[in-house]
Order: sequence, then structure tokens, then C-alpha cells
Amino acid sequence: MAFVIADYVAAVRALVWDASNSKIIKPDDLTQQVAPGDGRKSFMASNQNIVSANMQGQSYPILQSTDGAAFVGTGITLTDAFNGVVTLTTAPTKSLRLIYYFQFFQDADVFNGLRQIGIDPTLAASYGNVPQQLFQAPCYLAAAEALKANSQLYVKFYNITIGGKGIQKGDKFKNIQSQAAAYEKTAREIREDYYSIQNRGLRPAATTRGAGGVTAPCYPGDAFQPRR
Repeated sequence: MAFVIADYVAAVRALVWDASNSKIIKPDDLTQQVAPGDGRKSFMASNQNIVSANMQGQSYPILQSTDGAAFVGTGITLTDAFNGVVTLTTAPTKSLRLIYYFQFFQDADVFNGLRQIGIDPTLAASYGNVPQQLFQAPCYLAAAEALKANSQLYVKFYNITIGGKGIQKGDKFKNIQSQAAAYEKTAREIREDYYSIQNRGLRPAATTRGAGGVTAPCYPGDAFQPRR
């Protein structure tokens, strides 16, 4: 099956819980940025990578409540989605709260995870010719790389206490690292199952000679593994 890079991005985002509508802020209180009388209209949300999405059946990127009024999708512009900067039509004088979806990772972060395992996101021959049974292996490995490289994004929040039980930043970091290790283990198991069940060597069948000649490898790196 010929895969496209969007297939990998979607699969990796699902593994790192980062779909476009997986994380919604309800609400993000930016009142501390409001200074009565200064006429300020631009504010920075508490999160970056704000997603422009449909909410409550209406199409707008973000909801805002100014000075305690109801949340509406008008009177606000998402000026810089990457940095989470918004601009209001009317400057608030008392309070400002926002509701929006956001993502932890940019596509570039997912691409970096793919590059770490030898897949070039810009080269169709690198990611396109992967056996269906092996597709999840590079996705799990890329997800592990994304979690490890960006784990600081998960632990930037304050330590929290819920129901008398505390959750510390250090615990979050360890949990993320453990999840990354689990993904790497799953990827190895997928590869081992694929090759051992069919009594293959570590080089993918796609790199061997046949009637059609040599085809593209599943992903670079495997082509250099010794045969059993």
C-alpha cells in the first residue's frame, strides 16, 4: 500500500493524544493581563498552537468573554496561532476569558520523530512503500521520539492536587518517558512478529530481488541489517 505523509502524521498525533480537537481550554482566564484604562487589545493565551475549529456548531477559531459577558465567537481575531496571540475589537476593562482548542505538537515535531528513525518526510520513496503490517512500527517509534523530545511541554504546568492527591511535575515526566519506552517496545514487537512469522531476515522483502527488480525499502536502516 502506498502511504502518504499525512497518514503518518495522523497516526502519530493519535498516539501522542494531540488531535486537533483533543485538548480544549474551558476557560483560559487572562484577567491578569488586563490593565484598566490602558486600552490594550492584544493578549497571549496560556497555550500555543491554537487550533481553528468548529465549536458549538459554529465556525470560529476561539470564543471570548470580555468583562464577564457571555462567551461569543465575534470581536476576536486569532492573530498568531503558533504563539497563541489574540486581538480583540474592544479592549476589556475588567476581565477576559477564552475557550479554544490547542495542540502540543507542530507537524515539524512529528517530522522530526520520523527523521529519527530514517524516514524522510519530504521523500515519497522513503515513506510510501511500507507493508501494511509494518505501518504502525515507524508510527510508534516516531511517537516515542515526539514524546521524549517534547516532554517538557507536558510538565510546564504547576503541580496539582485533586481529591487530596498530588501530581508532581517529576511524576508526569516519568510517566511520559515510560510511555515512550512502551511505544518503542511495541514497535519492536510489531517488527519481530512481521519478520519471524514469515521467516524473513531483518531486511524487508521489498529490498530483495524478484521479477520486478529491487524496490524501495520499508524504511532506511533496515536495508543495512544482516540477514538471518
